[in-house]
Parts: sequence; C-alpha cells; structure tokens
Amino acid sequence: MNSTNYNGSELDLYTTANGETFMMGSVCNRPANSWDTWNSATQTWIHNPNIPCNDLLTPDVWHHVTFYSTTDTSNNSYEYHVIRIDDVDYVLNQTQYAKDEGWADGWVGVQVQLDTNASGAGVHEYLESAQIYAW
Repeated sequence: MNSTNYNGSELDLYTTANGETFMMGSVCNRPANSWDTWNSATQTWIHNPNIPCNDLLTPDVWHHVTFYSTTDTSNNSYEYHVIRIDDVDYVLNQTQYAKDEGWADGWVGVQVQLDTNASGAGVHEYLESAQIYAW
C-alpha cells in the first residue's frame, strides 16, 4: 500500500462442496484497527482486536500475509487457525459454518479487495504473488 487512505484490505479464500460455500475471508479493518475474519453463515465480520492491523500494515513496505484454515465438509464447517503477518503468528482457532450460495461444487479460489475511504485520496495496493494449497 502506498498510503493509509483505505478502510479495508481484504484477502479471501473459498472452496465449494456439498452445495455449500466455504468463504474464508480476512480483512484489515482500519476504522476498527482489527484484523477481521468472515463468518459465512451469518454474513458478518468477526473483529479480532488482538491483531491491530493499523500497526502492522504500514504504507510503502511489502508485507507478507498468510492464513491457515481447514474445511470439514462432513459438517460444513471451516476453521481459522492462524494468520501470519510478516512472520508473526496470530492464533485464532475460530470455527465457522459454510453457507449455500448456489455456487457449483469443486471451486477453489482467491479474492483480493481494497476498499478506499471517503477522503478521495488515491491508494494503491500491489499483489506480487499468491499461492493456494489445497489437499
């Protein structure tokens, strides 16, 4: 990022199985200074104020963000285990449940989103590379 003129920097992983969508989302929620995780079943963000993203995602610096999660298709749940930001692990251990979004089974993907704020100032986010491992 080249500034702090944004409300959210989001990284989502998703997969579909048994007619359910497992949307494992994370976002640096700048107004709340919290690294939030997504609850698919309730369609709400869960605040994690113990991960103060404003202090972690400084502008004009490359950051490395990884999150580890698992899905359990037998009970349509997924668990956020750890978010690693610049080689520091933040343990979550949150279990959430999938939601029927009407998507076809067998999809796996990554989504990246940058939400600007109302200041009108430009902000840019760069993604150098992304990898997803599924097994």
